[in-house]
Amino acid sequence: MLEIYSSRQNQSVIDLTVTGLEHFAVKEGEEPVLCWTVSTRASDKIKGYVPYYEAGVEGQNEREIEREMLRFLGQKISGVVYAINTNAGYFVASRKQAMERQAKRLWENIFEGAKIEVIVRRTTPNRIVGEYRGVEVVIPKQEASHGWIEHTSQVAKPGDEIEAKVIKLDKENKRLIASIKALKASPWQEASKKYQKGGIYAGKVTGIASFGIFVELEPGVSVLCNHLKAGTANIGDTVAVLITKIDHAERKISGKALRVVSRKAM
Repeated sequence: MLEIYSSRQNQSVIDLTVTGLEHFAVKEGEEPVLCWTVSTRASDKIKGYVPYYEAGVEGQNEREIEREMLRFLGQKISGVVYAINTNAGYFVASRKQAMERQAKRLWENIFEGAKIEVIVRRTTPNRIVGEYRGVEVVIPKQEASHGWIEHTSQVAKPGDEIEAKVIKLDKENKRLIASIKALKASPWQEASKKYQKGGIYAGKVTGIASFGIFVELEPGVSVLCNHLKAGTANIGDTVAVLITKIDHAERKISGKALRVVSRKAM
């Protein structure tokens, strides 16, 4: 409770967890509105609400706003408490205000090369979108892993907290561009010694395109192969790969998928 009262009095930012979505009358006599239900630490026995207009999400209508708010279920957010009803046993907080406060401080101190803790909000085939101290963080697909991936969800899921390195300050769009792989050593140097042209190795299929399949020999080391001449390989299957070319300058390996060794467990 102390944390909640302190936030109300000092307008300090606190950590909250989104536990649900309800319609609730924030003020007595008003119509119920769409709200997140939120909690602080397990020791706090008071229920919290964040009205949709303080959630910091976008949408043209209530249906779109509800869809965006649902993305946050189970995730951590920041909030500033602006009302407490001790008799009814609830408090009301604003994520929007918290983000504005955090973002102002962040832009004063952030720099390229900074190491940050990103909360993942959503993943798409081409990017991970997250948040760091009230500011949107975008991690392009090519910066998510040293190896080839088909979808960024192979690297992170909504709600995950991941480390990344800031590679660009996109002040025009008020966001940070970051990289996960920049904080991880490239496996290429050792891999280029481990694998040789003409060798046959087992690898896992991580992507399928019209021009071929991507097979991961180890995390961060993938081979672009032709499609199987007989049968098909699916993502997650283990296949035997014949290495046909190793391009050290471009850090690329080409090969031929010979056959499926084992199928992905269903």
